[in-house]
Amino acid sequence: DAAVKATALLFADYATVREGLLNVLGAGITRLVRDPLPGRLDAVLAMLLQPADFDDLTADHNVEVNVTQSAPDGAIPIAKAVIELSSAITAPGAVAPPPIPLVVPLQSVLIPRTGSYRIEAIIDGEPAEHTCSRSSRLPPQHRDKQH
Repeated sequence: DAAVKATALLFADYATVREGLLNVLGAGITRLVRDPLPGRLDAVLAMLLQPADFDDLTADHNVEVNVTQSAPDGAIPIAKAVIELSSAITAPGAVAPPPIPLVVPLQSVLIPRTGSYRIEAIIDGEPAEHTCSRSSRLPPQHRDKQH
């Protein structure tokens, strides 16, 4: 049973993947103004997916991204992207499976009217819950040893 979780979901102006690195520009978009309407979304969804183990890294995965407009009587579908990920390659000797960077191009999605829109990612049939990695500080006795 495959278990891949999203460690980053970033709505951004632009993103690329190079040599396993996710490069993102203008991340954290929460509001867009488009004039005139209809207009293009002109943004991407940048994602980092973390396999639970090496078996998940070599398994096939399905990523679905839905763009919907909020409406009083339910969500109105605007666009849908489906991406099939197949077996990833990792460096020999890796002790943990590396994250999988992914960019979902949403630039050409047409926004038909003013309103509130939702972008949802679904990984292997499960809604992506953005799980943040925690960062911690060095204990006080080790801070002075850093240069």
